[in-house]
Amino acid sequence: MSFFTLDYLAPPITFALVHKWFDKVRAIVPEPYLDEVFHARQAQAYWAGNWTTWDPKITTPPGLYVFTYLFNLLPNWLWPSEWKGDNLQIMRVFNVFMLSYLLLFQGWKLLYYQRRMGGWGFLAMENRAHAAINICLFPVLFFFSSLYYTDVISVCIVLEAVFWHDRQGGSDNLFSIKNFLLLFSGLLSLTIRQTNIFWVAIYLGGLQVVRHQSARGPGGQGLLHAFSVAWTQGRFRDAAVTEATIEDYLDIVVSLPVAVAGEALDLLPTMWPYLTLLASFAAFVLWNGGVVLGDKDNHIASIHVPQMLYIWPYIIFFSWPLVLPHILHFLRKPQLLFNRLPRLWLLAIFTIASFLAVHYNTIIHPFTLADNRHYTFYVFRILRLHPILFYLAIPVYLFCAWLAIIALGDLPQSAPPSPLPSPSSSKRAPQQNKSTSTLNSNPTQPLRISWLLIYLLSTTLSLITAPLVEPRYFIIPWVLWRLHVPSHSAPFFSPTTTQQQNLDTEKALLKNASRLEAFKAYDHRLILETMWFLLVNWVTGWVFLYCGFEWAQEPGKVQRFMW
Repeated sequence: MSFFTLDYLAPPITFALVHKWFDKVRAIVPEPYLDEVFHARQAQAYWAGNWTTWDPKITTPPGLYVFTYLFNLLPNWLWPSEWKGDNLQIMRVFNVFMLSYLLLFQGWKLLYYQRRMGGWGFLAMENRAHAAINICLFPVLFFFSSLYYTDVISVCIVLEAVFWHDRQGGSDNLFSIKNFLLLFSGLLSLTIRQTNIFWVAIYLGGLQVVRHQSARGPGGQGLLHAFSVAWTQGRFRDAAVTEATIEDYLDIVVSLPVAVAGEALDLLPTMWPYLTLLASFAAFVLWNGGVVLGDKDNHIASIHVPQMLYIWPYIIFFSWPLVLPHILHFLRKPQLLFNRLPRLWLLAIFTIASFLAVHYNTIIHPFTLADNRHYTFYVFRILRLHPILFYLAIPVYLFCAWLAIIALGDLPQSAPPSPLPSPSSSKRAPQQNKSTSTLNSNPTQPLRISWLLIYLLSTTLSLITAPLVEPRYFIIPWVLWRLHVPSHSAPFFSPTTTQQQNLDTEKALLKNASRLEAFKAYDHRLILETMWFLLVNWVTGWVFLYCGFEWAQEPGKVQRFMW
């Protein structure tokens, strides 16, 4: 029997936390707040059968309102009596449902099939369940789970598309049900938010290109050799993120497009779901005369490169528990830090590029400066205290970016002796048990630079077209990054063994281990991450609920702080 039960307790734990937050919001903020005013009004129009009515202030497609219309068709006896006639609470509880169950299960499924959480075994399953809970507790996502916004359902459906892409797994059956489910999920995501095109078409399409070409085998090393092998054999070299040098990145940037060009006829048929999504989005833009549906004057697409600088402190602020072991390791052995840092000339290039982006392309949207209810108002208020602060932040951006990439690889000393005894060893030889146990390594394949480059491209396209800096815009980039941060505490088993053999072996190990020994084999970063998320959620929730204020121009109306 496993010493942990998160695999079974994850759904009720997540539901209890989200439901508690929902109850507080429902009791203290019973009226639509901020953008809920527009969303709730539009949904109520659909519920009343007015399908041709459209609020010109709404910028996103009507998918959220259609989903909640269908959700509202559920029998009335499912809702508490005090909700009867209170449409807003039914709208809000839809997001509670989406976060508590669908996102939790989707996160677990993705971690399961990607096997970034340590392969098979009870401890691996506990890590997966715990990581899925933490994704649901991600403060920005958790906050909006009890408000009627598009963010939760948008993440859910994008993850569904990612899941079916992973399940498709390079199958030779081009018209399999998995490909159709991928296409269906992608189209649904576009009915929620237009920027999802970058994730369901560009991100997943890029991964499909790499998957197709990777089947041809590794390519050459060195620009000329890489180019030659890519052109003649359609192969490219895809180094691990943790081992890659700048030469490896140059190799793949040169060789992958060449390999794709030479194999275009073979590749195109496998790309039909992603090309269909791109064509559908292009048709929508032509029909609509632009990307956003309403309020076009305040949502004009522009190039805003510093968004790709802001995302890294965002990731590290929320996910510092995941990079803490790296930081501590480098503090103990500073010489290793210098070995892992980028070369000086490369760091100089990134610094100069960041300086130019900040100097010539910093955009502070009028909404950011006019609305003191959002935390970004105060961030930019600090930066605007003196012009030099914008430039002094550049080293912080670059250091956080480096940490975020480091977190995608192996932990320092990733194969420590396991505290769990060997199932065949005697209890009278504890020292030998520790040295012979196999529960000490991560069997997953290292993350490749092709994924990182495609992720950076998709993130760039989704962010730099937005002049407004919104924490909500970074949710999907954070979730996908988090899904690819590996765990290092799960047991190692030979890839030739079956899943059941792995489970049987670990069951025997755990049977002879104490709770303390089993706990030592757990990924403690997950516990620290949970505690940090709970703290941030408690602080931001308390501020939202109990620290309201009034604007002089709107006396008697409570304004609240939020992401």
